[in-house]
Amino acid sequence: MARVLNNELDIAPVLYGSLGLQFTSGIDLEPQDIDVLVPLEYLQEKWDLLQQAVEKIGYTFVDLHEHEFRKEGFKLAFAFIEDLADFANVDYKKLERIELDGAKFQALRLEDYLKVYSKSLIDGYRGAKNNNKDVAKIELIKTLLERDKHIEKIKSLYGSLDEADKPFLHARFLGHFGGLHELESGDWIGWSGESLKQFADIVSGYVLTIKKVPDLIEAYASMRDKPLPSRVEFGPIEMVEESDEG
Repeated sequence: MARVLNNELDIAPVLYGSLGLQFTSGIDLEPQDIDVLVPLEYLQEKWDLLQQAVEKIGYTFVDLHEHEFRKEGFKLAFAFIEDLADFANVDYKKLERIELDGAKFQALRLEDYLKVYSKSLIDGYRGAKNNNKDVAKIELIKTLLERDKHIEKIKSLYGSLDEADKPFLHARFLGHFGGLHELESGDWIGWSGESLKQFADIVSGYVLTIKKVPDLIEAYASMRDKPLPSRVEFGPIEMVEESDEG
């Protein structure tokens, strides 16, 4: 759909609603429909052009008030991008631009979605329809923002460590939500045992999964007189012994 709007109307639509939040968060929210934002002119004087472009890919127009189409049980609805500023104080001119599989579209940040869903709770029309769902999404977004804040603290603190304090432990940082977020290999974190304890308060509630490297295990054991754990859980710290497999 985005490719059609790119090619037919030179629009980079905003992926919005549950599907947009799913894209931004990386979490499967099982969206039931597709919400898209386009410039206001395409819901007014250029509506016919938008309708024709969408119908070309098999959607049937069903509701002018909601600017809604349907196709094989899926609902596609349009609203206007400029409303982000008035409705939720989101600067729509600074949205992230994405190109994926040849399709260009725009995406909101988690902070933007927090504004949108918080405002939706006090919006009479939407609040009556989706109150419980919006509350759940707000809690999820807050959790993810808190997680990202911890990750940034970890990366910042690690970058400030002296080389001598760096890896005896090499760890990939995982959120305790089943690994929803993993740092890339370039962001791997390494601390000595004491350094791990030093930052326990920052990573409380998270899991550091240790990459077992034989020479590091040997070095750690010789200095600490104990085997290298394969996992370190924080909150309070608990050294968890695991097998050498994996």
